[in-house]
Amino acid sequence: MEGTMRRIWILTFVLGLAYLPAFCQSRFDETRLLEDIKMLSSDAFEGRDTGSPGGAKAAEYLTDAFTSIGLQSCSSTFDQPFSFAGRGGSELAGTNLVGRISGSGSNPNHIVVTAHYDHVGTRNGDVYNGADDNASGAAALVAIAEHFLLNPPRHSIIIAALDA
Repeated sequence: MEGTMRRIWILTFVLGLAYLPAFCQSRFDETRLLEDIKMLSSDAFEGRDTGSPGGAKAAEYLTDAFTSIGLQSCSSTFDQPFSFAGRGGSELAGTNLVGRISGSGSNPNHIVVTAHYDHVGTRNGDVYNGADDNASGAAALVAIAEHFLLNPPRHSIIIAALDA
């Protein structure tokens, strides 16, 4: 039952986002959204596997996107590096990207919006681009951040692009 309720809540939230522009001053930039999906899912990003050159390139692309829309980092940089044991026990390094949108109200609580930008990389010479599995979510995260920068919410929002 808990899983079903979570899916219903997520669907309600996503559908609510679809109608949100009608009530706000600006709409999502659909052209940029599509371009971000195309770019992040292109072969140039080599499937965005954590710890790979393609994964680092995706992090750089998203950092540039966050900077270009005016998102503020939570510290001196968006980068929040971490390490973990990967397949076979080898240590891998990843980088989450975290920014913040200040709310217009005085409530100290934050809303956290996340999406994974990593994917599975290449396997046996084939690039697994992940257009509908993480590239689209990361592109939507940029669009959501841009929207709320133009239409400040009452609560502050943490925007987090997650690796691994």
